[in-house]
Amino acid sequence: MKKTILLFILVISLTMTSCGFLDALNSDKTKTVTFKAGYDYGLHQNGKASLLLDGSSVFFDLSDWGINTILAGDTITMTYAGDELMIQETYPSTVVTKDIEIKDITNTESSIISLVAKANPNGKISLSTTDPSAVPIFDSDEIFIISRDMTFTDVDNIASGTILYATCTINGNVREIHAIYDYRPR
Repeated sequence: MKKTILLFILVISLTMTSCGFLDALNSDKTKTVTFKAGYDYGLHQNGKASLLLDGSSVFFDLSDWGINTILAGDTITMTYAGDELMIQETYPSTVVTKDIEIKDITNTESSIISLVAKANPNGKISLSTTDPSAVPIFDSDEIFIISRDMTFTDVDNIASGTILYATCTINGNVREIHAIYDYRPR
């Protein structure tokens, strides 16, 4: 009788620690993933800046999570339960959500700063903060300016004196510009 009980306990123990049972337990645990927002300039949609999350198309309805807008440099944090998050390697890539339950999505917004376009003697445009004594942040070289309709243009097509807005993250003395807009985006 004791051998039967021990054998029964052993079988139950092995069953409960089988891969299927452990997978079921793990699928109930919440996991967190973060995405950094950025733009594709014309490769995905000709002539348009397309918002991507680490190279993936936006895979959720912003209003469902109380998010008004996502701009380049924003950090999207998703908490979910279920299987491992899968991303299809296409361009843009696709976040597969059929085997997960999204619990929460939040947006940590990047900062917005004002810039002014200034013509250099060589005809190129430099961008500086609106502080008149500021050193140029960078000179034009493959810098695109996004308009409200998500079309974009090269910075050299912007008139000197134009006020622009940039999303950026600031870490200590380092300012990383993520995108530049010809309108105040937020």
